[in-house]
Amino acid sequence: FKVQVVAAKKGPDMQGVEWVVFPPDKIFGYERIRVDGYSANLATLEKAVADIAYRPRLASLNYAYAAITRCDMQKLAEYARMMGKTTYKRVGYMAEKAGCPIEAETPPGGVSRLNPANAKRGKFDAKWGLYVNEVLKRADQG
Repeated sequence: FKVQVVAAKKGPDMQGVEWVVFPPDKIFGYERIRVDGYSANLATLEKAVADIAYRPRLASLNYAYAAITRCDMQKLAEYARMMGKTTYKRVGYMAEKAGCPIEAETPPGGVSRLNPANAKRGKFDAKWGLYVNEVLKRADQG
């Protein structure tokens, strides 16, 4: 397996580690844990969902979608806003589809794609300003 480590710059090559470089202002929302005498920072569930929405090429949006119902929605909305407008739109759309909507304080401007790795545009969702170009599924939906 591979562990993804978010950092401001790439670290040393290590077996089983994938370095994910984020701008310093996007590195927050972690909790310190101890494992076998070592400490590490682990993303909260809300931060992991926001990170996937921020950079969908890192992991399937379906992972984020499946986790949304277990999130603190206020914290998730706050983290998504802190990650940027496009992230907020993706999280807002997924939360709404999962049945636990967050309220858009002001309609997010601009147009984005739900999944930028998918070339097709998809159906346009005017509320979130997103081209929905991927079908979201949770594991329990088959």
